[in-house]
Amino acid sequence: MRVPLITIWGAAVLVAPSLLSQEKADFPLESIRIVGNEEIPAERIIAASGLKIGARITRPEFTEARDRLLASGAFESVAFDYKGSLANTGFDATYRVVETTPLYRFRFENIARPEAELRDALRKQEPIFVDAIPPTPLVMNRYSSALGKLLND
Repeated sequence: MRVPLITIWGAAVLVAPSLLSQEKADFPLESIRIVGNEEIPAERIIAASGLKIGARITRPEFTEARDRLLASGAFESVAFDYKGSLANTGFDATYRVVETTPLYRFRFENIARPEAELRDALRKQEPIFVDAIPPTPLVMNRYSSALGKLLND
């Protein structure tokens, strides 16, 4: 039983060292997987990360994507790992997220602008959230600021 496990582990380690050892070289991002999300769809998380499939990428870009996700206020924690793809032609990335909960639906009352216009403006600024947000100071302040600018224009 030990021999097959050692062989499998050894094969897995040998798949990507040429990619990972060349930290200065960049290779395309071939896949992104999101793990741990329950309320926020993976495609919104990927969009908010700023990562693009096919884009050439190095470790700093993976870290910057994690930082963007944390700065969104949507997550308590974000971790990532990446490895060379099976074909050894690019990277496969996995982001593990813990969402900030709960998310609360919001509404607008006594505002002179159409609600659809306000919601569209917020979605453009905050693409990770749809119609519910966490009640954190970070997110609430950003929403208040965005609405203030929109209403003063």
